[in-house]
Amino acid sequence: LEYVIYSGNTDILNAIVNTLHIQSCGGIYDQIAGGFHRYATDPDWLIPHFEKMLYNQANLSYVFTQAYLLTDAKDFKRIACETLDYVIREMTNNDGAFYSATDADSEGEEGLFFIWDKQEIESLLDENEANEFIELYQVTEAGNFEGKNILNLKEPLETYATQNNIDYDDLIARLDKSKKTLWHIRKKHIPPLRDEKIITAWNGMMIKSFAFVGQQLNRQDYIDTAVNAADYLLNNNITKDGTLSRSSLDGQASIPALQEDYAYLAEALLQIYDATQDKKWLNQATELTDKMIDHFWDKENGGFFMGTQDKGNLLPSLPKDINDNATASGNSVALCALVRLARRSDKAHYKNYAQELVRAYSSDISQRPYICSYLICGLLEMHVGEQSNIQWCAAGKVYIESEINKDKVSLNINIDETWHLNQMENEDISTPITLECLNHWNMNNITYPEPVTKTLGFQSAPVNVYEGNIQITLDVSRDKTERTAFPDNILRLKLGLQACDDQKCLAPETVNLVLFL
Repeated sequence: LEYVIYSGNTDILNAIVNTLHIQSCGGIYDQIAGGFHRYATDPDWLIPHFEKMLYNQANLSYVFTQAYLLTDAKDFKRIACETLDYVIREMTNNDGAFYSATDADSEGEEGLFFIWDKQEIESLLDENEANEFIELYQVTEAGNFEGKNILNLKEPLETYATQNNIDYDDLIARLDKSKKTLWHIRKKHIPPLRDEKIITAWNGMMIKSFAFVGQQLNRQDYIDTAVNAADYLLNNNITKDGTLSRSSLDGQASIPALQEDYAYLAEALLQIYDATQDKKWLNQATELTDKMIDHFWDKENGGFFMGTQDKGNLLPSLPKDINDNATASGNSVALCALVRLARRSDKAHYKNYAQELVRAYSSDISQRPYICSYLICGLLEMHVGEQSNIQWCAAGKVYIESEINKDKVSLNINIDETWHLNQMENEDISTPITLECLNHWNMNNITYPEPVTKTLGFQSAPVNVYEGNIQITLDVSRDKTERTAFPDNILRLKLGLQACDDQKCLAPETVNLVLFL
């Protein structure tokens, strides 16, 4: 997805869309309660191993949201939200942290909790509801799994609604009513066992997704969920000596954390910072990252060890890992955290560590890129910037959030106190704000805010500047006859600016913003 947004490669986009639709239609997705089972055991994604892992919910809810932003496919948004709602309802403790997994078995049989027979559905729903539900979810007398039915869809619900001239929202409302009825009946059965460990790294993944989805879909409840979970980890997943722990159970912390725990939690806190702009989270992410560097950095060869380098490490050697498998490796996540910290703070050493990390694994990246895909995402971000409508610049002093409504674009810019942006060039000392529209789009009716006139410490003449929270608006347009489905549903804006305070100016910067139409 990151590469598609950057490159506009339609073949890769089509492969992603096809894969996500098949996953969300198949039995690997819990069609009643939301959330994904661990993996499929057949090529049709129908029959899963029924265990549910927290990290799958985290990664897939994030990916489905990203795919929704890119394609505007309503099913992708629905699946992302259903998955997060499942986690809130069934995988969250009373204090806001996330449990690690639920088992595949109940009453001694794998999948028993999740399968249905046709007569049961017919007895629980009224005739019209039952007929529609049975048709859509391919329920038969014979069943498709040990004489019963794993619910699955033949095609995405959005496709079905379009082909049958049915209003999508009405269809979803009817199915939600039926699913709620079946869910309440299912709740009365003996559920699979739940593993209630609070694993730091996996909670970090889940926090990141809640914060990202909450910000992108304007869901404050999801952002609040992320904040509550982060507060829990920082207060409870702490060992007796005050260091981060690998996990906790019933409020009791376990062994010291591994490097991936620091990396995932730091990345999650940065996502909360983006969603809230509360510097508390930037400071916490900075502290965690500094400890990660102190405890795990390989001073000789670069990169991070999996475990600590002290006497408490019981491993016979100090392994390092960059393999991105079911979850991304600690080194891959650390790279993304370092790159983002470097952009959100004035601490240049994070960029240096990121560059050293890439150098340490350069041969793996060039010779075996398939083992380190998330590391390459960090590398892409390091060189071309985040592929997002949200950007930080000026050593974290300026935050930009862009949005589009039809053909009206708004750039909301937050400038730190005591800092400003220049309105216009002044005697070759400063660079003004500039705006450029890429992808063959045109800009019209650009409206800038009223500037503030100030006299700065390094020059005698007054200048016009922008301070505080400002907004730039503009209209965008292009020849619709030339428009194709992709990548022309992406609007790229290039914003040039220079941040100054009363004593100095930082170097001019160019910020690339990516908006999805």
